[in-house]
Amino acid sequence: AQGAPHGLVLAAERQTAGRGRLGRRWQMRLGAGLTFSLLWRFERGLSGLAGLSLVVGIAMVRALREFGAPVSLKWPNDVLLDGRKLAGILIELSGDALGPAAVVIGIGLNVAKPGEVDQPVANLADAGIKVGRNELMAALLNQLAQVLNQFDREGFSAFREEWLGLAAYLQQPVRLTFSHGQPVDGMAIGVDESGALLVDTADGPRVFHVGEVSLRPQP
Repeated sequence: AQGAPHGLVLAAERQTAGRGRLGRRWQMRLGAGLTFSLLWRFERGLSGLAGLSLVVGIAMVRALREFGAPVSLKWPNDVLLDGRKLAGILIELSGDALGPAAVVIGIGLNVAKPGEVDQPVANLADAGIKVGRNELMAALLNQLAQVLNQFDREGFSAFREEWLGLAAYLQQPVRLTFSHGQPVDGMAIGVDESGALLVDTADGPRVFHVGEVSLRPQP
């Protein structure tokens, strides 16, 4: 809002007041990972940014696989390593429905043990993946720039097949939980052209959009 330039990156060595989706805390002890925010200005409007968090996930997987990390994506915005959360994405939007729009993409990635966390997490060091944080940051930013430029031109549909090939829990029983209301169980069967999750439930196929919803394997 203060006119910061397109592509600005702000990184923190230690994070004590970070936040994730649904108001969760995201902490990082000194030097344990990468915590940064990227400002990206789009010509397309807010209505054309559906699927953006999934596309950011693709960029992260491309970069991490350069260093041998066997990562996958959990809808809508987590990067998994050995079934545990390695990185998270939080996107905040501002602008007009018809454009232009500005987005702050917040990313937290565990290079080493992050400290006390309220969920099972992974880190690159424990997985035997040795990479300097500067080198990893450069790879992430290079992939993000490439992917975000293409997304601005073509939208999520250009990435849908790639995302499906990277997705965890597809064709598996999942449980969706919400900030309000009862959980929904079903089979995750894919995503549509806007990045919305498709689930085959006992009441038939349903579509779930990114928002106040979390996905887990069925217990």
